[in-house]
Amino acid sequence: MGLPPANWTLMDFVAWENSQTERHEFVNGEIVNMSGGTTRHAILQSTLTRMLGVQLQGKTCFPVGNDQRLHVLATDLIAYPDLQVLCGTWEKSPNDPYAVTNPTVIVEVLSPSTELYDRRDKLAHFQRIPSLQAFVLVSQEERRVDLYQRLDDGRWALSTLREGAIPLPSIGAELTVEALYADADRLAPLDGNSSTA
Repeated sequence: MGLPPANWTLMDFVAWENSQTERHEFVNGEIVNMSGGTTRHAILQSTLTRMLGVQLQGKTCFPVGNDQRLHVLATDLIAYPDLQVLCGTWEKSPNDPYAVTNPTVIVEVLSPSTELYDRRDKLAHFQRIPSLQAFVLVSQEERRVDLYQRLDDGRWALSTLREGAIPLPSIGAELTVEALYADADRLAPLDGNSSTA
């Protein structure tokens, strides 16, 4: 099915999206089709969810995957981040009963086709979420994690990590670059040759 005309209202989009079998994002009044990812992307996303799920088990924060819609109230972006960590009470959008509005951490696994959008546009949207404390960008092309963390004064600090700890103090968790990439490098290495039978 083709995309509907541009410049719909948020309410128009939400009603239409709820009847779709594919996922779409709503960006500045435009509708963007979300295509499928690579095997490496899927492994990285699954590893992140598993690692955070183990650390957060029994706590007030919980990781959810890319089936959970997000509504950025300040900009009316509707998106499906690869992973969100929600803490305490999950606040629902007043315009979309299936979207949350208050993640503490958002993670995107970068794809070549969406990397610029994630690094520039989504960053600008996500930084307008009052509850958000960390935005994590995970590269597929190399061992590289870009970690944006909100400082006490509201500014954002960027750390680029290629080894060692990925600290997420706002949710009481810590990952490592090595553990994050271990399965992806073994099962879907960058050269395309799997090390498994």
